[in-house]
Amino acid sequence: MRRIVLFGLVIGLMTTTSWAELDCPPDSSYHVDMRTMLPDGSPNPTYGQEIATGLCACMGYVDGIEINGNEVTFTIRIVDNEPIRGVELDIYHDFADLTYTSVSKGEKLENVTDEDGNPRNMTLLGNWLDDHVKVLGYSTSRARTEGNGEEGDLMHVTYTLPEGGVLPDEVTFYFGLANLPGTSMDPELLNVVCAYPDEENPASVSTAVVSADAESIIL
Repeated sequence: MRRIVLFGLVIGLMTTTSWAELDCPPDSSYHVDMRTMLPDGSPNPTYGQEIATGLCACMGYVDGIEINGNEVTFTIRIVDNEPIRGVELDIYHDFADLTYTSVSKGEKLENVTDEDGNPRNMTLLGNWLDDHVKVLGYSTSRARTEGNGEEGDLMHVTYTLPEGGVLPDEVTFYFGLANLPGTSMDPELLNVVCAYPDEENPASVSTAVVSADAESIIL
């Protein structure tokens, strides 16, 4: 366990430079088709069947945290093998002392364009719902990620730790829901997620911090 004693402002720091290092080849993603109707209004002949939805996108956590005062930030990374039009996550963790504060966009959601390459904006919202954080990213201007198959920051999720609080050696996360609408089946936006921390295979994020300055002590 690690106790954080706050005497003033803590300079934000990243405790590790280890990325998620996601293994996500551009294979086809498969999901059960829950569409009852097709865009033209006709019945969907593949309803209830597993279909190819596009090229795989994968998510994971950076194994480390950023601390600023009593705020603790965790970073979610993504590999997008095709442009992604948004994101929906239900995020759970196992450390009750962390209270959800905010979510902010990573580089993948900041650098978005429409289908013609014009710069656009992606809206990212987060709310605490009972026992998890609901995150929703969307665009009314058809914004999409680059979809270049490279790993990058998807979002940063910040929690508050009580003053004088104690962090465990690691915090475990999983997504109860993960939806990454791809663009292969445009105008249909079908989920292309292939790999992510789920309840059976959660992600454990190290909280190891070694730092000290005149304004703070972090042990």
